[in-house]
Amino acid sequence: MVTIGVSPRRQKNKRALQQWCKRAMKTLNGSEDLTLVDFLLSLASAGEVQEYVGLYLGNTPKATEFGLELVKQKRADPSLKDGISRL
Repeated sequence: MVTIGVSPRRQKNKRALQQWCKRAMKTLNGSEDLTLVDFLLSLASAGEVQEYVGLYLGNTPKATEFGLELVKQKRADPSLKDGISRL
């Protein structure tokens, strides 16, 4: 599926991020469901992302690392606020 208005490279990067998030979620909570990830990407601030990561995934080093990387990816591509579960 091709998303109109999104460059092929950006679409490829989103798919790679989607796969990375699925693996991370499987490790962190046992499920590849990206509902939480889409919610985290919709949040306005990095602090909110980290707060919800801690609440839902725990205050572990792996969860913290996941939250930080998600914030980094969101800053690099603001269109991620629309989510990645339905690419």
